[in-house]
Amino acid sequence: MMMFRFIALALLLSSATNSLAVDNWQLSGFATFAVNKLNRPNLYLGATEDKWGADSDSKLGLQLQGNLLDRLSFTAQVVSSGLEFYGKEAYEPELSWLFLSYQIDTNTRVRLGRMRASNYLYSETQDIGYSYIWVRPPLEVYPYIYRPLSDMDGFDISHTWDLSERFELNSQLFVGRREGNLSDKIKTQLTPSFGGNFSLQGRDFLIRYSLHLSETSVQLVDLIPLSLALEQAYLFAGDPLFKALSETLYASDKRSIYQALGVQWDFGNWSLVSETYSVENAKSGYAYDTDGWYVSLGYHWGNITPYAVLAQYDSVVNEHLKDDLSQALQDYNASPTLFSLLARVDAVYRYLGACQRSHSAGVRWDFAPDFALTAELQYFEFLNGTAGQSISITRPAPTSTTLINIAVDWVF
Repeated sequence: MMMFRFIALALLLSSATNSLAVDNWQLSGFATFAVNKLNRPNLYLGATEDKWGADSDSKLGLQLQGNLLDRLSFTAQVVSSGLEFYGKEAYEPELSWLFLSYQIDTNTRVRLGRMRASNYLYSETQDIGYSYIWVRPPLEVYPYIYRPLSDMDGFDISHTWDLSERFELNSQLFVGRREGNLSDKIKTQLTPSFGGNFSLQGRDFLIRYSLHLSETSVQLVDLIPLSLALEQAYLFAGDPLFKALSETLYASDKRSIYQALGVQWDFGNWSLVSETYSVENAKSGYAYDTDGWYVSLGYHWGNITPYAVLAQYDSVVNEHLKDDLSQALQDYNASPTLFSLLARVDAVYRYLGACQRSHSAGVRWDFAPDFALTAELQYFEFLNGTAGQSISITRPAPTSTTLINIAVDWVF
């Protein structure tokens, strides 16, 4: 019933956007209706399971934009999506954009307010399925766990240099705050977050580099008792390793570095898109290091675009203490209480880590103006004994799964 209301609301908003154009104000929107299914039971990827469902990728967005003064404009965007996070229910409208933009001159612009964090090639259009050929951007670079941190409250300034008739260089510098909770058990805050993006653009290519520096705080609620127990073990045994292990189960204002490189290249009917990124933390306390990449190749044949994607994702937790923990498990083998405590830490590190590789193939059909239908088949390999980005409620976790996706995208 909720999905039928979702579709009805999209039709109603489409009628409204087609009729609203008052002076310099414009109302526009986008919608995706997608269904997905995994081939394995007791496994979840986003909101997808082994039954057909529409919550992982279905969304509806509405954007209002207009001029307040000669160079001053206002933008607001509300998005309703099927993914649930802590404090947000499925299809609950969420204010994702609310900012003022001032055009200093032809090439320079400043913005203030809530806007999309600029991590990716498709940051500004990540929710607009019509803007790319896939059902969704590859999860190995656009993971679900980062979605609560997609928006930033802050300030940015952008400038464009015209290098020649064929090339231009774009820059964006920003500072802001990002906060979001994946669940009531995992709470994350990036305050402050600052950095820049630089892109070189030609007639048929784009190269983009992004750098984000953040003071990161992470609280894993379920691990608080284990952290306290390690503190007690440190007082009892006098071994500083127990204190070091306790400090790896949370982060408080810890510096993290995010870097990304993206490339788009169109040659004839072919299109190549690739992105890679890494997140690095200081090698002390809580350290969650992540990297991912994808390469996508598509061929535009009239209004049909077949494509293929190869991608990989890898995350490790507190790798800097791996050898010390292994040695401690041997040293405290004769002490059941301390050995059990260390074994629990080892299990947590393994559970929080993730590694996966995916192979995808799909076809997009632009069957009508402003509409596209995409069918996609994805095969995920879970590597290094992990369940990748999926959640498995059985042990051992499966080593692979297949995901079927069908989506209709619409802009209005």
